[in-house]
Amino acid sequence: MHADWETHEMLETLLPSVDYVEIAPEVAWGAPPDGSLRFNAFADVLAESAARHRLPIVAHGLGISPGTVSSHPADAQEETRWLDMLRKSHARLNFSWHLDHLGYTRHSGMHAVLPLPLPHHPAVFHAVTESIRSLRTLTPYVGYENSAWYFSLGPPDEEARFLARLVRESGAWLLLDVHNVYTHCVNYGLDWKTYIEALPVERVLQLHVSGGRPSRANWLKSGREFWLDGHDDAIPEQVWKMLGYVLPHCENARGLVVERMEGSFTREDLPALKQEVERARNLWESASRTDKVPPLPEPPPTPPPDGRADIAALQFHVVVSLQRPDAWEYLQQAPIPGDFIRPEDADGIRITALIVQKLRFERLQRADDSIGQKFDDDPEGFLDQFEAYQESVPPTAYFPAEERRLWEAFS
Repeated sequence: MHADWETHEMLETLLPSVDYVEIAPEVAWGAPPDGSLRFNAFADVLAESAARHRLPIVAHGLGISPGTVSSHPADAQEETRWLDMLRKSHARLNFSWHLDHLGYTRHSGMHAVLPLPLPHHPAVFHAVTESIRSLRTLTPYVGYENSAWYFSLGPPDEEARFLARLVRESGAWLLLDVHNVYTHCVNYGLDWKTYIEALPVERVLQLHVSGGRPSRANWLKSGREFWLDGHDDAIPEQVWKMLGYVLPHCENARGLVVERMEGSFTREDLPALKQEVERARNLWESASRTDKVPPLPEPPPTPPPDGRADIAALQFHVVVSLQRPDAWEYLQQAPIPGDFIRPEDADGIRITALIVQKLRFERLQRADDSIGQKFDDDPEGFLDQFEAYQESVPPTAYFPAEERRLWEAFS
């Protein structure tokens, strides 16, 4: 999500019918040329809006990158930068809890921005646990959301058990995104009840529901279509069914959020969106929960496990590949230890690369209005230029302003 004034104005009409507000702290940040992070004008708007409606605020972070396994100094510097700004955000907006995305979004100074799959390896358990330890300095109620990935670095049918072990061993709460479970099960042909029953429902602090759409057949040479977690459409009936199934078992849950991405609805869609909020509320109120949720105990420190260098190399090459038009072919030739890259995930890697590259293009558009016009005037010429930019300029930007500075230096 990005700071979008029109979307915020439209959603203001829904605030009287909700109990709390969830925000991504990063939408309230700006990145000036000196490399620091600062609050932008949207921070005041969010705080004033929540105060006016007397609504508590919770944080759903986008960029802490808990699964990064790296010894690169740029990654340590970025984590410090992120944690410092999160600390300021918590002090300013008084978040009740902070739940980020499971996965990794950066490596070796590069930002993929999209959460990427985690290998089922002890080095990942250690990284996630250390990330939880860092986030606990902000608030005792921290954890991660199960992500929707289009390729897997471990057996897809083991993903729920992997997630359960990660949550329990790291001392994390779980943000259970029901649509992400739906997306994973549709794309891999798995049974959603089996997935849900493997989860640690006693650790669910919050739930998400949203909608998505299928990819287009012409996106991939194979013609394969994926279900995408776009937050850009109505919640499917199957997701409502899944929510009704799991919610009564989440006795420690403290919130339920209907997600919808900016730019995916108009004022005419607001009545339907309000109906989804009301439907979610009815399900929420029909389920019983415990009165109080005590903080989880902090796990004991453990030394870094063996094999970190192999996982770091894997993560590095995955991020590099996703900036290229030949992502799958690159990974086949990359010096990656082990058998994490599976032939059956070729199309998933390709479509993830398309999404990562689309996100980079959108960052550029948001920073510079003229980019969209240049694309409209000469689509082929601009795409050739953007492809050259992708291949020659490492993706070190997370914020639109940072992307614009890279583009200006390139062009």
